[in-house]
Amino acid sequence: MLVPVLISLGFLLLLGLIMIKGSYERLNSREIPKLYQLPTVKQILKLSIFLFVTYAGFFIFYNWKLFLLLLIVGILTARFTTVIFWDIVFSAIFAKTASQQCNKS
Repeated sequence: MLVPVLISLGFLLLLGLIMIKGSYERLNSREIPKLYQLPTVKQILKLSIFLFVTYAGFFIFYNWKLFLLLLIVGILTARFTTVIFWDIVFSAIFAKTASQQCNKS
């Protein structure tokens, strides 16, 4: 019972990273927050796409009904749950670096 919960949690967290990358992909560089312009954060977001695709491929064969349910629930609730979680995590880790880069430019 614990394994499907952990797999689901990992899937939803990766889906949140994909949502962040997608929402800032369409904006101009001036509109993107400084935190998401850091090279390390950009690399994490690029890697999340690859991880999401491989994770989804595994998940389809593991339990496809749970995959579809989590995909629908994740897309509907990501803005209120996982995106906020990743914003807090990234700002806690990279806030000092982002403010130093902002002061240089």
